[in-house]
Amino acid sequence: MAHQQQGGRPYYFIKSRAANNQVLDVNDGNRNPGTKAILWERKMQDFDNQLWYSDPPSGTIRSKFTDFCLTSDPSGCFVLKPFQQNDPNQLLEWAGTVIRSRQWPNKVFEIAGAGPGSSVSLKDYNGTPGQMFEYELIGGAPTTGASTQPPQGGGYAPQPQAPYPGGSHQQPQAPYPYPGGQQPQPQQPQGPRAPVPGRREFYILSQLTGKVLEVADANASPGAKLIIWAQRENRPPSQLWYLANDGYLRSCLNDFVPYAADGQQLVLKPAAADTKAQWYFDGSKIGSKAGPCMDVRGGNKNNGAEVIAYKYNKGPNQHWTQSFA
Repeated sequence: MAHQQQGGRPYYFIKSRAANNQVLDVNDGNRNPGTKAILWERKMQDFDNQLWYSDPPSGTIRSKFTDFCLTSDPSGCFVLKPFQQNDPNQLLEWAGTVIRSRQWPNKVFEIAGAGPGSSVSLKDYNGTPGQMFEYELIGGAPTTGASTQPPQGGGYAPQPQAPYPGGSHQQPQAPYPYPGGQQPQPQQPQGPRAPVPGRREFYILSQLTGKVLEVADANASPGAKLIIWAQRENRPPSQLWYLANDGYLRSCLNDFVPYAADGQQLVLKPAAADTKAQWYFDGSKIGSKAGPCMDVRGGNKNNGAEVIAYKYNKGPNQHWTQSFA
């Protein structure tokens, strides 16, 4: 049947709180790339064009109808397009009652109007009902902030890339440690931040300093660098991690995974079938299936110290503790 889960993947209606019984819909059931996502009355049958799923390996939200990704077009409205690796306009996540951009965490889905046919756009978070949604699992009760993992071996994991392919990705403005003077403090994302139900999030503390593993500058782009920094208030997603059902250690900022070859600084990348992206906890060591472990470069105790992949030597700069948030 059209509404059943396939291969264990859950599908959801995305229901607006600003419009009774209206859900996110692929306009006119059109399968062409570029078709608008709109608000429409919830159907009782033949509703595949109103079903959606979260795909954490690619960081996208997809239509069951076409498998295309919700994509913010130049006008700011959402349309359906095939997956494009590293396209920031496709990077989205469910966070509490909002759907927010992974690239610009203060920008969220907003309904332009309340009637059938209303478009959906990306706007600054303001907490109004037009930005609030519920997620109704097919065969289950409505929920808020639902987030699911694809089944083992599922999803659309991009292929491995070298860090910073083509030099095109956004980079921190200065290397760490900052050369000379007071080190600038990375800006943390503002706006909504709610724990995802059913997901155990944790800090990763360096036993050398008590500082935590952090995504530098809260940069949600592929290639963002990993450093240590003093633990911040308000549970910023740039300092929180979780173990996903697929076995990957993932950042709560964008669901990306740590990646590095031996001797290189760790960066965040979409999950891929590459041992340099597969990390596991072994006591106080965090090892990679490629061989090295997480290491604070040179035993540097300062904020902004680089975290690298390095051969395990039992040094205190290679020992870590999980602290659940």
